[in-house]
Amino acid sequence: MFSVVPSLLRASELFSRLTALRSVDPAKPPKAIKILVTGKIHDVGLEILRHPPASLVPPLPLEIVCLPDCSRAELLKQVADAHVLVTRSETDVDKEVLLSGKVLSVVARAAVGYGNIDLAAATELGILVVNTPGKNTNSAAELTWALLLSLVRKVAGAHQSTSQGGWNRHHFTGTELQGKRIGIVGLGNVGHRVAQFAHGFDMEVFAYDPYLSDEVFRRHRANRCKTLAEMLSVVNVLTVHTPLNKETTNIIGSKELALLPRGALVLNVARGGIINEDALLQSLQSGQIALAGIDTWVGEPKPLAQLVSHANVISTPHIGASTEEAQVRIGEAIAHQILKALRSEIVDYPVNLPHLKEIGSGMSRQMSVLAEKVGVTAAQIFSFQPQKIRLLLSPEIPVEDHSVIKLSALKGFLKCIRDEFVSYVNADRVLERTGIQMSVEVVSLPFGVDGKSVTVTAGGVPLSAGTDYIVEPQSG
Repeated sequence: MFSVVPSLLRASELFSRLTALRSVDPAKPPKAIKILVTGKIHDVGLEILRHPPASLVPPLPLEIVCLPDCSRAELLKQVADAHVLVTRSETDVDKEVLLSGKVLSVVARAAVGYGNIDLAAATELGILVVNTPGKNTNSAAELTWALLLSLVRKVAGAHQSTSQGGWNRHHFTGTELQGKRIGIVGLGNVGHRVAQFAHGFDMEVFAYDPYLSDEVFRRHRANRCKTLAEMLSVVNVLTVHTPLNKETTNIIGSKELALLPRGALVLNVARGGIINEDALLQSLQSGQIALAGIDTWVGEPKPLAQLVSHANVISTPHIGASTEEAQVRIGEAIAHQILKALRSEIVDYPVNLPHLKEIGSGMSRQMSVLAEKVGVTAAQIFSFQPQKIRLLLSPEIPVEDHSVIKLSALKGFLKCIRDEFVSYVNADRVLERTGIQMSVEVVSLPFGVDGKSVTVTAGGVPLSAGTDYIVEPQSG
């Protein structure tokens, strides 16, 4: 869509750069592209790789090696000559694995999260990382509701008692959801779907998401809370649906749990670590929190034993995406991404862009990196919800560079505030979903330095940077 946007990764560039960087003999080009699959992906995805559609035939034959849940030793052995590594959460793709992949070009994460991949090392080595965001949205939202209904109607205990010969109807008297108040932290892809379900049960919906406009809250019929504390004080059910980052780690701790009405319910089908598990355990033991449903854990696959086994907790082993439909979507998406990368085409969900240092003019690259850093910083320091964002550019910046600079600033800003992947390809569409308006203006800025400058301003609060402060992008 944008010819200057660094979102194209050519297979030929990948192979040539890797051979030069990692001392693989360029005189012996590969006869086939080896794809190592270490996580279970749906047969639909494997079938697409084995028999690519005519529009996605790769430049070389594919050799597909499937070793789900292989040992560490076998992984290091097999990745040595693999060009593509397909993983799930069970595979730890650390720096040792990446260095062992002498010709490794693409790491494809068949899920949304990529915390098991050393992104800094992958970027430094020029390895593209892709994932499949948005493919399990409905599945995660439905599991949230499955846990909630199981908790309020005591389904797990009733099943266990009845299966052992009991018939104690009165012991398993539950509560209705109708008329109750649900509080949603993060009104993104999964959060707004949960809100939709809540309306179906005649619940009153409250939400806290400082990075979305009022229009988004109106669209999903959610009462907007300006602070997390404001929402916690009025809801009976708390559910979190945000990415795990510095801002959201332990965002729900002892202090926050204490703000909930006594006897509240807590759900986490997002990421382990958003809710402090020690604090949640203490709140359950004291009765402040009556019930909890948890699918994602800090210590996966060995979570906090006391919390997992607590009588008032329903525990599941990170199965938010484990539906047939979600796995089909994920399998299709990951296969298409791999084939597109190998065919020099645009990949839909690049997690990193390792070729950023090599694309475009020096000034275009510098300004793009600068704009993204300004966007990231703005998202972190603006303490209010902007309705409009203005991107102010110095007259010295060439007009042809405006598009990529705008997208860079958007990418930096949005990736800090959204629970979906934001790339140069989808930044404009993600911005549209937030309801925030953005304009690009060319103005003479009193920046105080000689050189080109970029300013992001929201609500009249500016944040500026100039090329005198540019540093080359570093991994990590």
